[in-house]
Amino acid sequence: MPRPYIEGADRINVALDRREEAARAAHPASKNHKKTQVNADEATLAEEGFGGSFTKGLEHDPDGFVKNAYGAFQNAVNRPGAFPADRWQGDGFKTGPVNGVAWRGWESPRAGHYYDLQGPDADAVGMAPAPGLTDVFTDKNGGDLPAAELTAEMAEVYAMALLRDHSFAEIATEAGNTPAVLAALNAVPVFQYGYGGAASLQSLRRLAGRFQDPADFDNLDNQPVGGQFTGRTVFFGSGPGAKTGGYISQFLLTGNSFMRTGGAIDDAFIGYGSQVVSQKSRVFPDSRDFMTVWSEWHDVQSGADRRGDTDANFVKPGGAYDLRFMHTPRHMATYVRFDALYQAYLNACLLLLGSGSPFQPGFPDANGGVRTPFASWGGPHVLSLVTEVATRCLKLARRQKFNFHRRARPERIGGLLTAEAGGRLSGKPVSARIAASMIAQLGALAGLVDTHARKNGAQFGGTDPGWMSGARNLLLPMAFAEGSPMHPAYAAGHATLAGGCVTMLKAFFQTLYEGGKPLPFSRSMLQPVKSIDDGRRLAKLNPDEAAGLTIEGELNKLAANISIARNMAGVHYYSDYYDSLRMGERVAVGMLYEQMFQYDEGVEMTFRSYDGDLVKLACVAPGKPSIQITRGPSQVPVAWTDWWYRHMP
Repeated sequence: MPRPYIEGADRINVALDRREEAARAAHPASKNHKKTQVNADEATLAEEGFGGSFTKGLEHDPDGFVKNAYGAFQNAVNRPGAFPADRWQGDGFKTGPVNGVAWRGWESPRAGHYYDLQGPDADAVGMAPAPGLTDVFTDKNGGDLPAAELTAEMAEVYAMALLRDHSFAEIATEAGNTPAVLAALNAVPVFQYGYGGAASLQSLRRLAGRFQDPADFDNLDNQPVGGQFTGRTVFFGSGPGAKTGGYISQFLLTGNSFMRTGGAIDDAFIGYGSQVVSQKSRVFPDSRDFMTVWSEWHDVQSGADRRGDTDANFVKPGGAYDLRFMHTPRHMATYVRFDALYQAYLNACLLLLGSGSPFQPGFPDANGGVRTPFASWGGPHVLSLVTEVATRCLKLARRQKFNFHRRARPERIGGLLTAEAGGRLSGKPVSARIAASMIAQLGALAGLVDTHARKNGAQFGGTDPGWMSGARNLLLPMAFAEGSPMHPAYAAGHATLAGGCVTMLKAFFQTLYEGGKPLPFSRSMLQPVKSIDDGRRLAKLNPDEAAGLTIEGELNKLAANISIARNMAGVHYYSDYYDSLRMGERVAVGMLYEQMFQYDEGVEMTFRSYDGDLVKLACVAPGKPSIQITRGPSQVPVAWTDWWYRHMP
């Protein structure tokens, strides 16, 4: 009886050889490791209470600065052994219940120390230094501009909070308060001109947020330096096709079941086996922003667990839920408060599988013939990988955020600016000088924030100290009562997952023609739609509205939507999205390249990166993978190691 051509001890030895070779060859870090660099905020502002660092959960003084436990916190996240179970009560590391509200714990603060047996190690991919309070840039007149990029990022987050209850259609057509917010946002210095002598990555981040096509990372001299936000470009993400069409990705709106059942367009259900999942979501009610009163903000910084107040805000009177299609920034913020992290990408995978969207043409079991895909190159294969990459991404994100950068959340910077406006930084000269410059750079936007914060009022009966009565209130209006999660801002977990999971989808489903031109969205066999009637209904896109939509673009838009929705909630900045997305992409590509060592026949997958690079992964002979990366219209080859570390200094 015929048996496999290799089995037993021979098979075991080959398997071990391939596993070892994959671990060494598939990840550039095994040959040329590049260490993560951090900004100077911790070192420079240590004597002034770490105003640019993540201090949430530690005890804070009345002006919002950490007392004496930050060094202990640093050691706890980085030293060998378990995180202290007692949380060191009594020395400021834990305050106990905060004004009668339970204290929150930090979320997985040591996950970045764990190892993986598949995919890149948590230390194998890094990020550039986060934009910081202590960064100094050259302005258009040759002068120093403190914290210019961080100011621009805060301006965007403030603008999102001010427009949180506008529909994306209203923002696109510049209705309601949109013109005033856009005018103030565009007046922020960084959005008026280029950085001059700043590092190329920082310039690229700002350019990518404003312009349609991916900026050329290695040729910034040819990139525009101006560019004003409009309703059609503000808050969009980066990547090929991410700014085309409406703001919301089709993968968050359309369904694949109504096409087969003959149901109405509003029956946008995702086929999930014999079940169907509605694309409608529960949403928070309008005009409910939190932490705009100093006592509420201060309690949350010291660790007050207000998550129950957020959850209570989720239900309408009578106990019913308000179900809507994605329609406003607040709807997006609600989604990313409760999602199962890879939920949107699992749904996108189910949509593509259920509609019959084509797999990569380079798969041996795909798209007809005597072999059909299932265990390999089919639904079970891609469904497992689009979720499997998530745990790797989370570990890398935790290592960056806790063990290296420890970046302050936007809510912390809002508190710093408010303290400066109230004259509370007189004993902190460095922090005061930077915060004063940031307020000046915010210009008219600071006035809009102050008006909104004072109108919003206290949600929990909190009070402002007397020094705030004559000062601008620049506390960031938050979508969640508890503010940000209990972990630092940079990297962003949602964005790192978005980068990895969407890369897996682009690697399995065909998004490009053979010549590199993107496939139109119509090839997905899904109906393009838009949200109308405050998110209660859907309408089909007309041909003009659907023109230019591509599968690749809607997937890139999906990654941006979920990532930037966290900014819309007030818990992240643009660079958290931009840099984390690309780190997650490398996690996925590393896993895919590593897996190419296992195949015994020809395989090829081709897709474009978030920067527009063409990535080709292949198994050219049994156990012999290759990776080719090319850039630009001339398809200039890029070395694997160079691409891997492209976004690190």
